[in-house]
Amino acid sequence: MIPNCHTTKADIIRAKNIFGPNFGSIKVKATRRPTQHVQLKWQDRSRNKVENHGNVTLTIAIMAINKIPYVITTSMNIQFGTEELICNKNTGTIMTSIRQVVQAYKTLGFRVTIKLGVGVFECTRKYLEEIGIIINVASINEHVPEI
Repeated sequence: MIPNCHTTKADIIRAKNIFGPNFGSIKVKATRRPTQHVQLKWQDRSRNKVENHGNVTLTIAIMAINKIPYVITTSMNIQFGTEELICNKNTGTIMTSIRQVVQAYKTLGFRVTIKLGVGVFECTRKYLEEIGIIINVASINEHVPEI
């Protein structure tokens, strides 16, 4: 008996009847039953996406994690995101990253038409216009909420 404890054996039996068995001890003693495997049915929906959203509008930003810069893009219609590690924020480096993202979309059958970005991407305007992409840069106190 525990001193100054007014719990009796009858109280313990009553609690077991009310609350049921101790689930902690049951979980340890119970064996795992095998479950049925999930059957996956793959459907090619990429053709439907290309037909509905052939022209893609991208949002773009530069994000730094532990002072390491990344170019982040998200498409507004199909909600597909990419990130690309860049070594610096020079125009040439940014354009190489953008070209790779645009090429990835072209490979899937999409056409990138407009980019929405922050002020850092103003330096890429003339290069993007050469490849047929219009960029809309947010002003100083604005941001692109989608990205």
